[in-house]
Amino acid sequence: MKLRTRLALGVVSIAGCLGFSYSLHSRSLSPSQPATQDFTLQRARDYTHVGGNVDCPNCKDLFSATLTPPMAGAKIISIVWLRRRPTVNNHWYRCQAEAKCGRPEFSNPANPTEECNGQTSCLVNRATDDGVGSYEDDFRMTYQ
Repeated sequence: MKLRTRLALGVVSIAGCLGFSYSLHSRSLSPSQPATQDFTLQRARDYTHVGGNVDCPNCKDLFSATLTPPMAGAKIISIVWLRRRPTVNNHWYRCQAEAKCGRPEFSNPANPTEECNGQTSCLVNRATDDGVGSYEDDFRMTYQ
């Protein structure tokens, strides 16, 4: 442990001599005003299969993806769905808006039956009745 400390101090001393600047002060990671960011989630890359038998009698499979604000510790104020691709011949359904999933479209990861506003992450829930579709969703998140 002492060897690591000495090496780290030596590197800092050399970096300081070479003209690098750095700060040892920490600052708050949350913005003082709400910030907004757009996200794109892809079914194949971002969503995980959660289970089946939602929106029966024409049962579908449930998929979820996690959205997290880009600033550590920031809390979600709102998330809105903007659009999806493809726009026609879709088998990718927004929970509660297009399919009864037993949970909101945007839900709390700790309790998926509750909304995610005020949380540090959010599940985006989707239902599908095909196993191969390539779908994307665009969202806008406001956080602070």
